Amino acid sequence: MRMVLEHRVYHADPHPGNVMALSDNRVGFIDFGMVGQLSQRRRNQLLRVLQAIAERQSDGIVNTLIAWSDGHQLDVLDLELAAQNFLDKQASATLTLGKALTDLLVMAREHQLALPPDLVLLFKALITADGVLHRLDPQFDIIATLKPMLQQVMLQRHTPEALRERMLALGAEALDAGDELPQTVRLLLKRLKHGRIGADISVNNIGDLSKSLERAAVTLAIAIVTAAFALGLAPYLMQSTLRLWGLPLFPTLGGLLCLAGVVLLLLRLRR
Repeated sequence: MRMVLEHRVYHADPHPGNVMALSDNRVGFIDFGMVGQLSQRRRNQLLRVLQAIAERQSDGIVNTLIAWSDGHQLDVLDLELAAQNFLDKQASATLTLGKALTDLLVMAREHQLALPPDLVLLFKALITADGVLHRLDPQFDIIATLKPMLQQVMLQRHTPEALRERMLALGAEALDAGDELPQTVRLLLKRLKHGRIGADISVNNIGDLSKSLERAAVTLAIAIVTAAFALGLAPYLMQSTLRLWGLPLFPTLGGLLCLAGVVLLLLRLRR
């Protein structure tokens, strides 16, 4: 965890064959074929999640999952309930990091959240390492061990030196954005002038809408063809001398068919 939280570079495949116990309570790693690296922003998000799990704060989990959602349409209330249920589930049993991260992945999948690839690799490594720890010591409480480290790393983020570095980084980004602003504005005005501004429109349930329009078009076409036949044959049918219950046969049948068509149309509109 110190590799992840402090150095942001970690061994991504810490299975038992790649871990060695050394003297003085040290751990050695071999086979660095899989190595992960975290950005500063991702490390801070991971800190919030681990701290939220350790302190059982659902808000920290929800806010971080929203940040990971990448614009996905979320039901925030449902996600808040799921996060609280997630924490309650962890409280009802012996809390392990591997189980907590596995349940977090399940919750993300149930809400159709695709985690960033770097986090998937990290979670895999942490779950594997947690499994190795519990094979060696089933009673080892990694969450309790992590709390002091989490607090230390959080305090380091707010030291004067860390704040100064963050302010310098933000200032540099602001200057870069300011340098690009005139060019961006000119490009936007040029596209507006030539009418070349594009727009992407996303329509939900477009398949159902397409089927409904197709059925409506077929119904309208049948109605038009039927009406054309009726108007064309009406003069000839009216001259018929056939009778039904004392009424002209073809006009009577035509009226009944029209009435049946109206009833069917009303029934379909009510669905």
